[in-house]
Amino acid sequence: MSAVMLLLTLFSCSTAPVTFAQNCDVRLSSLAPEHVQEGETVRATGGPMTAVWDTAVYVDGVRAEVLTLQREGCEECDTCKTENSCSACDDCDACDVICAQDCIESIDFIAPSQEAEHADVSFYNGHGQSNPIVLHYGATPDTGTATDTGELSSPVDTGSPEDTSSK
Repeated sequence: MSAVMLLLTLFSCSTAPVTFAQNCDVRLSSLAPEHVQEGETVRATGGPMTAVWDTAVYVDGVRAEVLTLQREGCEECDTCKTENSCSACDDCDACDVICAQDCIESIDFIAPSQEAEHADVSFYNGHGQSNPIVLHYGATPDTGTATDTGELSSPVDTGSPEDTSSK
């Protein structure tokens, strides 16, 4: 018991400032493209976003380089939230429709090197941590849609045993 009291006494006299971050429902809703190669730019859409300086994107635990953060069409949403005394983290019923229709928030980042074919992407900012979304590394999968016209640019051996050469 005396050890606990000693620890409480030591920490209760601390003068270090404590900063509390808001803890919201930070959501990552999409990645584009979903299939990438190392070094390609990826756009993550979600929110609420803050600023580039306090935003970190992680791809399976590897920190990605954040290029830009965009908040497009968010002016009316921000004004509505201010007028209704709502913070970025609040569920603001008066502004939900405006914010959902007009405000698009996204982060562009560089896909870091990964050995796995799939990696979880999430971002962190002053509002909290987002949910993960899977990013696929490697070639885009074949969707089964034919784009080939069937014409070949070079001759192909048909395997016919007949000799068709002229004699």
